[in-house]
Amino acid sequence: MKLRNTITDEERKRRQEAVDYARASTELSGYSLSTEDDARAQAFVSGDLSLSDFVSSRAPSQLEDVSRVSPDAATERSL
Repeated sequence: MKLRNTITDEERKRRQEAVDYARASTELSGYSLSTEDDARAQAFVSGDLSLSDFVSSRAPSQLEDVSRVSPDAATERSL
């Protein structure tokens, strides 16, 4: 769903803050956003994607199951 130019500057700022928080949380966990995920996040911030389109954009099979990753493996990934 295209939303460009239908969100306010305040909404754009709120979205950017949410994406920044999620990115920081991800990086503190030892991971980073893929190029594709980063592009989708920016599309959400700019108003090209609604929240529902943004969060449902990836099928569960495409998401990495980090619940089985040991803390040591997560640390090694970040090096």
